[in-house]
Amino acid sequence: MGESIPEKKSPRENSKHEPEWLENYRAKNLEVVSERPVRKSKYTSISRLEALLNAGNPGKGVLPKATGGGITIIPLEKALLEMPERLEKIFSREEKPKDQFEAFVNANFSSGFVAVIGKNAGKENIEINAAFSGNVCVKNIFIVERGCRAIVAEKISGNGNALVNETVFIEDGAEMVFLKINTHEGGMVEGQQCILQNNAKLENFSSWFGGKLSRGKTTTIFDGNGAEGKDLFVLLGKGSANFDLNYISVHRGTNSSSHAVFRAVLKDESRNVFDGMIRILPSGGKANALLECHSMILGEKASSNQIPGLEIETDDVKATHSATVARIDDEKLFYLESRGIAKKEAEKMVVKGFLESVVFMLNEKARAAIEAQIEKSL
Repeated sequence: MGESIPEKKSPRENSKHEPEWLENYRAKNLEVVSERPVRKSKYTSISRLEALLNAGNPGKGVLPKATGGGITIIPLEKALLEMPERLEKIFSREEKPKDQFEAFVNANFSSGFVAVIGKNAGKENIEINAAFSGNVCVKNIFIVERGCRAIVAEKISGNGNALVNETVFIEDGAEMVFLKINTHEGGMVEGQQCILQNNAKLENFSSWFGGKLSRGKTTTIFDGNGAEGKDLFVLLGKGSANFDLNYISVHRGTNSSSHAVFRAVLKDESRNVFDGMIRILPSGGKANALLECHSMILGEKASSNQIPGLEIETDDVKATHSATVARIDDEKLFYLESRGIAKKEAEKMVVKGFLESVVFMLNEKARAAIEAQIEKSL
């Protein structure tokens, strides 16, 4: 058994001036931590992941640097004073965590920020650079306001152990392309909840190009009617890196649609598990949901496990999933080598094409940053 998970004696210790609703929020998450819902796994060492939560007292995160117009970033502590009712509504629409990792960050975050993206944000892409030094435990909120059509790229880098939860709240009719490019080199526990209101649209792209031990979870909540979401995931594992990745789409509103695609390339002795779920609630009639999981194995000791699933609680819906794990296609390599391309370069071309097939599903204006990172990482 691993070490016990540290717990705060009281959520009030995180701040002397937090509103009561936030204290209750922390307390409910602390209950989940105490229960330790996830105790073992066939594919991942839960005790190793829990050790990331035991890494000592985290420092406070710093406000990230942002370029591009139409975005305002303020410390979470200040936002709680300036917009408490707005934040209370957002926190109340989150899904309750079903694992101790996401719940731990919600219960114990010591800092964070709120980014408000207004309707004037669509003139140019927004880039946010979040660099972590040492251990941190933070909670970040993105608010995408009505009338907004924004492309946001968040680049995450640094070392140490980063415990980060983010909530993306997309208001009625707003549209967002959100890219997360993760090159963090330490251990990481990362949770993301995206909450879509009526007729909101989201293209959410999450990518991992570094790290030693990572636990990631994306929850996309179709809270309003007519919401549309596309969740795309790219992973390039190297060395002995271990990734435990989770995804769930929660359809609360009617006439919602989701499409999730996961693609991973595992080199050397790297490992990953992708646990994906489509969940359609009784209120989610006429939902249309698709989940695809595909991995390419390059190393003899590398491995990948895909676990797609469905939970459907109403009729008149469409929901399907698929999963594949395969090694590089020898016929494609032979075709390229027969045209004078060296084997290593041919392998690179095949891998690049495999990953970029997901990138091409993005808005064309958002692709450049991801394509550059793939090229750099191969």
